[in-house]
Amino acid sequence: MIHASLDSDLFASNTVTLFCLNEHRSRDVSCNRAVKKSDICCPLLLTEYSNSVKIKTVQNTNKTAAMEFPMTHHKPDDCPYLMPHLVVTDVKQAMDWYEQVFGMTCRMAIPPQAPVHAELVWQDMVIMIGQAGGTNPSKSPVASGVACPMGLYLYCEDVDALYKRALEHGAKSQLEPVEMFWGDRMCTVKDPQGYDWTFATKVGEFDPSKMPTPEQMHAEIEPATKPVHRSVTVKTLPDLRVIYDRHIGAYTPSNLGPFYKQFMSKVGQLGLMDSQSMVIGICQDDPRDTPDDQCRFDAGVTVNSDHPCPDGLQEQVMPGGDYAIIVHKGPYEGLAETWQWIGEVAFHNLGRECRDQPPFENYLNNPADTAPEDLLTEICIPLY
Repeated sequence: MIHASLDSDLFASNTVTLFCLNEHRSRDVSCNRAVKKSDICCPLLLTEYSNSVKIKTVQNTNKTAAMEFPMTHHKPDDCPYLMPHLVVTDVKQAMDWYEQVFGMTCRMAIPPQAPVHAELVWQDMVIMIGQAGGTNPSKSPVASGVACPMGLYLYCEDVDALYKRALEHGAKSQLEPVEMFWGDRMCTVKDPQGYDWTFATKVGEFDPSKMPTPEQMHAEIEPATKPVHRSVTVKTLPDLRVIYDRHIGAYTPSNLGPFYKQFMSKVGQLGLMDSQSMVIGICQDDPRDTPDDQCRFDAGVTVNSDHPCPDGLQEQVMPGGDYAIIVHKGPYEGLAETWQWIGEVAFHNLGRECRDQPPFENYLNNPADTAPEDLLTEICIPLY
């Protein structure tokens, strides 16, 4: 993106000094007519002056060099006509992951040290990623708990190698590599932000004889990951006194996992838990309408009324009453999808309204000694 600084509404000179954010250098652009200040409000309007304008580049060495800056009338020449824009919880973290795992190349990060916008290059494609929060009301799938209905289909040299590398770096398999009737060998993985990426390598030609029947084409593809099992009941719970520590940030496993590990270490050192204690997480905010950097999450354990609250921690009481108890069996990474299922299916069938108090998650076993597919989590939602 190019920004211009102009001191008057109309220049007699046809030269404008520009600052290019992604290349961090000044440019003097010679245009073929006088330039109005209003013309430069949108950098793309510079393209109306000529298809190729001369640029004088000022380097840090104070040397000056002439170069061509080609433009078309309606878009920058180095941008394709379609550029997906993905909202992520942390641009720097996502950018590093896409570069390391998918082999993408970053061509722009603004600002460089703590970017809120970046552009990644994959072959002839440019993918933009932007920071959630601030003026951007959108959220990544993992932060919102809503699965993204759109996927990306990309070609690569070795789909099997890329699939293996993605899983080694935390991606979740949605479809193992398989050869399709149109000639591609393809796989689908879900990245840590919750986006689905389908990678393909051409290995043959379209073969009509291998086309599935209409019934098969409409059948749901069996995911490669083990299924999540859910059940719903209604229980009456007593008041729960909770000793907790608070995390503020996106509701993602990558954020909450290290925080919980630190909290549970402190709990063990203080001897807070007994045989009746519950390990819970209290979702104080709805991530669908709360910016990621303002979402409050309380990691807590239930204690009896006689136990004092240690220094550095806080306490609260979760009111008793009827709760909808949804049991999620499977990895914690699948909890966001279960929350989505609760909103779309479970409550519609339950026919009850929620009380105006935060829900909480009750973690029934220890991830340190339990396989991810066997983890049990109760999602407890207060009911009228």
